[in-house]
Amino acid sequence: MNQPNNVISENLVISQPLYDNDQAAQSIYDKYLKDCSLIPIQLIEESKEIQERPFAGTRQSSQQLSNQRNGHNIQEFSSLEREQRHRNQQQFQQINYQYDQHYQYYQNNQMRQQPYQNIYYHQRQYNQLQNYYQDQYQYHQNRRNQQNYRLDQEYYGNRMRRQDQGRRRIHHQPKYGLDQNEIAALSEIVYRQSKAQCWDDENKKCSICISSFEENEKIRFLPCLHRYYYYTYF
Repeated sequence: MNQPNNVISENLVISQPLYDNDQAAQSIYDKYLKDCSLIPIQLIEESKEIQERPFAGTRQSSQQLSNQRNGHNIQEFSSLEREQRHRNQQQFQQINYQYDQHYQYYQNNQMRQQPYQNIYYHQRQYNQLQNYYQDQYQYHQNRRNQQNYRLDQEYYGNRMRRQDQGRRRIHHQPKYGLDQNEIAALSEIVYRQSKAQCWDDENKKCSICISSFEENEKIRFLPCLHRYYYYTYF
């Protein structure tokens, strides 16, 4: 390396220091030139070492590590998938073998089913039978309930009908949504206002009518089926 201090290589040129009279600056500058002169030698040695051992002294980057992990994961997943596929294939073959053993062809070319014992066969038959009994019980219970309800309605209807008939025989007065007190009050009011004219759209004559309208009056249906206003007493 017999080169001037200001020239290290063809492409590297270092200018003179700014302070020539400063000894400290001159010593720093000389050390810097010496280090710069050693850079090409270090680069050559490192390149030789890398060529001999490509991964010696180097550290793998995070991308390389992630790529390696992904490669291992892919290999592991592919191996697991291969094992699962093989296991499924074995199960499918076993099922086909059992199915072939379950059915056989006889000389008359008819496929008959052999008595095949299933583990849950009896339990399933028992459950189906219990469900059938339960459904039948619910069905007939609902039928009985409906019939009883209908009979009760008929009984109470006949009893109420008999009571209404007896009431009509006693009072001789049809019931149109009014109780006996209301009918009595209406009769008393009608008796007091028997001379009044009937108030109706058709202007019919009626012996039971009210034509005077006062406060606290309500719309009612009188026994003559005409709608009138009558004064209420409480």
